[in-house]
Amino acid sequence: MATLLIGGNGLVGTALVRYLTEQGEAVISFSAHSPSEEVNGCTYIQGDVTE
Repeated sequence: MATLLIGGNGLVGTALVRYLTEQGEAVISFSAHSPSEEVNGCTYIQGDVTE
C-alpha cells in the first residue's frame, strides 16, 4: 500500500516524504508544483486538486 500526500512538495510535505520513504513506505506526492529535489521511493504527480 502507498501513502498519498496532497501538497507533498511544500515544506512539511517534503519532510514527510523523506521520513516515510526512510521508513520503507511507498509514497505518492500530488502537488501543483514540481519538486525542487526528488526523493527516491516517491512517485510525483503534478496537478491541481480543484480541477
